[in-house]
Amino acid sequence: MIVKKRKTGAFLLALFMAAASVQWCFAEDVEPLCSAPGWVKPDITPTFSEPGRSPMLRSEPLPSAYGFSIDEGLVPSHQTPVKNQGVNGVCWAFATMAAAEANLLLGGGEWENPPDLSETHMIYSCSKYGASANDVSNAEQGYNSRPRDGGNIYYAAAYLMRGTTLGGTLEEASDPYCYADKTLPYRAVETTKALGAERAYSVENIPIIVGDKDERYDTASGGFVSETEEIKRAILSYGAVVTSIYWLSSSDYYNSATGAYYVPAMRDANHAISIVGWDDTYSASSFRQTPPGDGAWLIKNSWGTGADAGIDGSGYYWVSYYDGRIGEWTYAIDGVTPFRAETIVHEYDYRVDGTASGAISYIIAFPRETASERLDAVKVLLNSAAELRIGVCPDYTPGLADPLTGNHFLAKQTNRIGKPGFYTIPLTEPELITGDCFAVRLELLSGTPELYTYDRASAPRLTAGGAAYDAVLYQRSAGDAWRPLIRSDGNFHTPCIKAVTTDLSNREMLEIEGAAADGDGLQVTVETTMAKTVLLLAAAYRGGRVEACAARQVDLHAAREVFALPPLPAGERYRVFVVDPTTHAPLAAWYEWTHD
Repeated sequence: MIVKKRKTGAFLLALFMAAASVQWCFAEDVEPLCSAPGWVKPDITPTFSEPGRSPMLRSEPLPSAYGFSIDEGLVPSHQTPVKNQGVNGVCWAFATMAAAEANLLLGGGEWENPPDLSETHMIYSCSKYGASANDVSNAEQGYNSRPRDGGNIYYAAAYLMRGTTLGGTLEEASDPYCYADKTLPYRAVETTKALGAERAYSVENIPIIVGDKDERYDTASGGFVSETEEIKRAILSYGAVVTSIYWLSSSDYYNSATGAYYVPAMRDANHAISIVGWDDTYSASSFRQTPPGDGAWLIKNSWGTGADAGIDGSGYYWVSYYDGRIGEWTYAIDGVTPFRAETIVHEYDYRVDGTASGAISYIIAFPRETASERLDAVKVLLNSAAELRIGVCPDYTPGLADPLTGNHFLAKQTNRIGKPGFYTIPLTEPELITGDCFAVRLELLSGTPELYTYDRASAPRLTAGGAAYDAVLYQRSAGDAWRPLIRSDGNFHTPCIKAVTTDLSNREMLEIEGAAADGDGLQVTVETTMAKTVLLLAAAYRGGRVEACAARQVDLHAAREVFALPPLPAGERYRVFVVDPTTHAPLAAWYEWTHD
């Protein structure tokens, strides 16, 4: 994400001041029920190769203060108006959507109104319950909790990574939050799915900046926490981060006169907020209890505005760098982009329940869903940094004894992921799917990286020739047999590996992928959804003039095909064209390469 500098002018001032008047669904000044499990501590702890020092996107010197304009009063940059979660333990959803909205604003663009994303759809999509406490119709995709009972990063990641209508995200107007002054009721899953048809945005990445804080906080000395610099760089890169904190609105910890909060002890986290800025010089004397040094985070809360809501009633607060819990379970939202209806997410996993380690390779196969699809990206959830090698089989045959030798996996690319989290990895060369099934092979090349998994009672299956075959296989070490992932309790691990394709069935596509000399001729690679006769034409140029041409009439068959053309004499550069044989009109952009 490229960070663009912009002034905190009248627009941002108006945006911030508007927070106090956003009351359509929000009852102001509702004291949060801090005893409600708004933040549920995850059962999984991500692995950092160097705790607190994993690589970040930015390396330039950090400013001493960021995220607000002092000259105009407290005007947070790249932030949307403060919302009010009210009496429900849903801070995790509000903090996540606040970070997603900040990422949208940081990305630039002209906004007539600031982005406003729906927390409600996320909350209901992540609950297993439907219309009542006895209705568990969403048990496969929801977690074992009621809508109002709390969540964490994995609830958020599971929702944001899905391709179903229980994923998203939606605009606030599509599924508004009207429950600040009352508990969230049960709601039929069919209602949430129907609303999911109005998805407006997708999220590409959720990097985990910091995991469990216990091993890196020196309680005895009150030492400066090691993750501070990383969180700052993440805010610069992504717009905001989500983190957990222990919060108790008590006179022992909260100074209502300054909106400053500090708890010296490491209490269990019970709340989630977003960090949007910092001030290294914020005085330690501003807190009710004096921390070991100056410096504070500027946080955006979800308890509304007015009265005693933070700094001058703004809904923003200062939290000391030395707070005993802030900074644990810190993650960012990156790559919030408009939802594309033609995008298909092939998946077998819908929520995150555990990790699978010890395997070096995975094969995950899917049936093609439409008449024509192109594989564009692979999504993964990693519990550690990893180097990944991705292979693709565009025409996969289930049930072969050895899926590696019996199918052709194209070695696509190798990627290094520096932090645990959820990532969308674009393929540098998208692949047209040519069979009824296709597969992705993922090799873990470094250390002992772990993939997040979803536990299923039965293994995903593919049908071919009247028989059913395992769709997910793993290999523990090179040369081992491929086998399905199954635990000792009989449940199957489904690794969080997803395939992202584009539905091409409703539009024609023709592209020249490449051309190269091969023996006595030229080999031209064409990818298309068309089925028609065309003229392939190649030309050699010298001194800006056509030196020689070679042509051949070929039949396209809605696939990725390689055609041979007669050789061309040496030239300074070459071009290949696809033209209509009757009108000679070009049907695709030409492909050009230079003489080596």
